[in-house]
Amino acid sequence: MEKNKMAVVPLKKLFLKMGLPMIISMVLQALYNVIDSIFITNMGSGGVIANQALTLAFPIQLLIIAIGVGTGVGINALLSKSLGEQNKDKVNKIAGTGIFLSICIYVVFLVFGLFGSEKFIRLFAGSNQKVIEMGTTYLKICCCFSYGSIGFTVYERFLQSTGKTHFSTIAQISGALTNIILDYIFIYPMKMGVAGAALATIIGQFVSLFVAMYFHFYKNKEINGNICYIKANASLINGIYMIGASAALMQGLLAVMMAGMNAILGLAQVDPALLIGSFGIYYKIQQIALF
Repeated sequence: MEKNKMAVVPLKKLFLKMGLPMIISMVLQALYNVIDSIFITNMGSGGVIANQALTLAFPIQLLIIAIGVGTGVGINALLSKSLGEQNKDKVNKIAGTGIFLSICIYVVFLVFGLFGSEKFIRLFAGSNQKVIEMGTTYLKICCCFSYGSIGFTVYERFLQSTGKTHFSTIAQISGALTNIILDYIFIYPMKMGVAGAALATIIGQFVSLFVAMYFHFYKNKEINGNICYIKANASLINGIYMIGASAALMQGLLAVMMAGMNAILGLAQVDPALLIGSFGIYYKIQQIALF
């Protein structure tokens, strides 16, 4: 049986071979919301107001990413350790537990999307009904269909833990290109506004998820994808979050910081253009710290 490259490739070569695809993947992850903002801002007279609505919704999107990344970090660490120990049964159980957790996280954000989106946007939008409507529409779509983002984070870590980072990068590129193309189609020819931007984002995320799932189930021979492993395992969940909780907390605090900035600017009734600038600064900080 051919050995996995993680066990036989020299470290210096392995760092470059695995690290470069991951860097590309991070850059593409950063492009999702940036592309949304560029298209929305340039869609016409309502572009600035629409981008203000997106800005108010972004803390929740960052929170989704934060919890997904924290969970993924824990899964990756435990998987890599168990793969090194050649403990096949534990590897399969960790992967199954990771998928179970991704479903649980999604259910939480689905409920929030259905019942909490408008309340959250109202906290920062004041009496601006147009911003409330746009922000609620965008946030509800992104939360109710957030499994693309959450699920991809988990399956991406399955590929990374076995050294197949090029597959996760291909999945990320597929989703990013889909998002860019659909952003243009939905926002301009179809004139769907913020709803179009949200749909383009979630469709792009699901494309990334499906491509990553294909590579995992058909190329990732080190992990058994049998659905019987998808269940709660208290000790493994504890192990995942013992490692990943700090990463989730670090990213989650960035979401809190951005929500705080939105609140301050909203109370001060600052020009919407400044909100856009604040988003740009905080989002870049978030992306630098993300991984």
